[in-house]
Amino acid sequence: MSDLSAPRHAGMTALAARHDEIAGLVPGDRRIAYLDYPLGKNVGDLLIMLGTLKFFERHGLKVRLSRTLKNTPPRGRLPIGEGDTIVLQGGGNFGDLYPHIQNYRERIIEEYPDHKVLIFPQTIFFKDKEKLKRSAEKMMRHPDLTFFVRDRASEALARPLFGEKVRLVPDMAHQLWPDLHQRIGSRGEQASNPLFFIRKDEEAGDSFAAIEAHKAQFLDWEDVNYTSLRVWKRVFDELAQLELRLGFSFGLEAAYFNIIRGEVDKVARRMARHDVWITSRLHGFILGLLLGKPVFAIDNSYGKLSSYVETWREDIRDIKLLSGETDAEEAIAFLNKARGLDRHALWQAYSDTCR
Repeated sequence: MSDLSAPRHAGMTALAARHDEIAGLVPGDRRIAYLDYPLGKNVGDLLIMLGTLKFFERHGLKVRLSRTLKNTPPRGRLPIGEGDTIVLQGGGNFGDLYPHIQNYRERIIEEYPDHKVLIFPQTIFFKDKEKLKRSAEKMMRHPDLTFFVRDRASEALARPLFGEKVRLVPDMAHQLWPDLHQRIGSRGEQASNPLFFIRKDEEAGDSFAAIEAHKAQFLDWEDVNYTSLRVWKRVFDELAQLELRLGFSFGLEAAYFNIIRGEVDKVARRMARHDVWITSRLHGFILGLLLGKPVFAIDNSYGKLSSYVETWREDIRDIKLLSGETDAEEAIAFLNKARGLDRHALWQAYSDTCR
């Protein structure tokens, strides 16, 4: 880990260890039903999924079944064993921006009142706060629900509605530490230019003039994904829907998980070519941390990145959140200064910038 600052290495280890709290809630003799894993092209969601699988592996938790939205059978027909624990995928989709996922989550919680349910770490965002209250009322009827959130802003929203059912832990992608860094390292084939990894979807926030001046270099997930990832998404989408129509499971998930590990590694290697990152993607930020990169973070439209950074700053201190034009100008100045620096000098300069 000689290419990482000592505080970054220690902080990443501490963040991964915070998930031990989750393992303490799963009886060792019970199996897991892992639901809502993503079939998609968003590598952020896939990093969460792979981190979740690594968490199960590290803690010796046996998964009885895994299902996505596309192959979950109608009401009450999931082959969940008596006493199994239901795990619902974490992410940033607890809210009304992605109603199909929120409705699925509420449906599962309602259908299985006799099973322990764990909602893995989420960010909460509802445009309509009445919908948040209605969702909480439905979910609070479950007698054995634990709701993990990944930032203090979400905790503040959830605590008055969910009470002691709420726990605060980091995003599950942190479970990929240190494996991803050891496998890929902080450098791929060297690129001379920095990475401007800026989201282009409905969560895109306001940028800064100094950053916008480099708009021609902006990339998002669809720009760094390989064609093979899009092809595999279509293949497994169709197979999952066929499973649902036939009422029979082909056991697709084992093959899918293995393929996605390889696809995500390819994307990570492509992005690792860049020494310094500026990103408005939460999982661009987390992936940069996992790969040992100096990262400058820009907020999304509703404060997801700033809340996450401030929540876990105790563990990851050498990070820089750009909160105004002056910060953005300093970040661009750093990019110009960083060209040609060796790893030690780069980290020293970045640490100075973060103070």
